[in-house]
Amino acid sequence: MSAIVIECVARTERASASTEESVARGERVHLNLQLTRLGLEVVRLKQEDAIARQEVLTARLEQQWADADARWQEERVAMRESGERQEKMLQEYARQTDQIVAELKGARDERRAMLAALCKLMDEPPPFP
Repeated sequence: MSAIVIECVARTERASASTEESVARGERVHLNLQLTRLGLEVVRLKQEDAIARQEVLTARLEQQWADADARWQEERVAMRESGERQEKMLQEYARQTDQIVAELKGARDERRAMLAALCKLMDEPPPFP
């Protein structure tokens, strides 16, 4: 009988060792699971931080685009007004040029008339037809 008892004790010890090994393995799995969860939490926090930074950068970029668009609109108005002023100046210059040309033509006619009168007084034909 003692051989049976020894065999039972041996089997019990093996079962106990196997149980302890399974418990230890379970504890390691549990610790690995906790580490994985912590790693995932760290990754989630990093992702949230990256999203927040991206939102800040996106808002800044949108503001820069809005500012640039506003400046462009102001520049377009300024360019249009400048173009209108230049057009008015060109029209005024053209009017002044036409006036000067008319005055020069009038002066030419007067000069011709004076030359014709002088030539008539001197009894000479005028130098122009």
